[in-house]
Amino acid sequence: MKEKDKGAKESEASTREERETAPELGAGGFIKNQQTGEFFLVENEARWSIPVGHKKKADRTLRETFFREMKEEIGLESEEIIWLESFGTVFVQKDENSPRKLFEIYYIKVGAQTAQKLKYSEKGKQLSVWLRREKIETMPNLDKLAKAALRLYREKYVSSKIIVGGGYDKERVLSGGENRQF
Repeated sequence: MKEKDKGAKESEASTREERETAPELGAGGFIKNQQTGEFFLVENEARWSIPVGHKKKADRTLRETFFREMKEEIGLESEEIIWLESFGTVFVQKDENSPRKLFEIYYIKVGAQTAQKLKYSEKGKQLSVWLRREKIETMPNLDKLAKAALRLYREKYVSSKIIVGGGYDKERVLSGGENRQF
């Protein structure tokens, strides 16, 4: 076999292997009603999650994926978003036999009118709900992506008092890196 042909076959095999092991890409939104403080969750396969979608070839970026999917899945238009911030990316995997998925998570605030119109339904069945963060934290059937979004939100926006030596130390805001494995 010629060296040129051998190199091309190795390169092709390497590219195929990378495609097979590369994570699926997607984007999702942790959406907050600015007036009520409630967050939007959707039900998927008997588990509660944040609205998400997978990247299509036409999407140039995960941000484009996010806007397209929010419009398709729940009817959220980009101009209705009051606040948009990326929490970064998270890897999720249902189990060791499932493919790894990489999601860009966005934290979004919407107004009360927009919140009222957001809906997720499948086959005529309403599958979405607005809940307070404290209630969400007690839900046993949150999927890994919703747990990751909740954790990122708490780390960035929820302060806690640290107990040191039996008394309170100073108040601090937890913070973390951009890329996490959950």
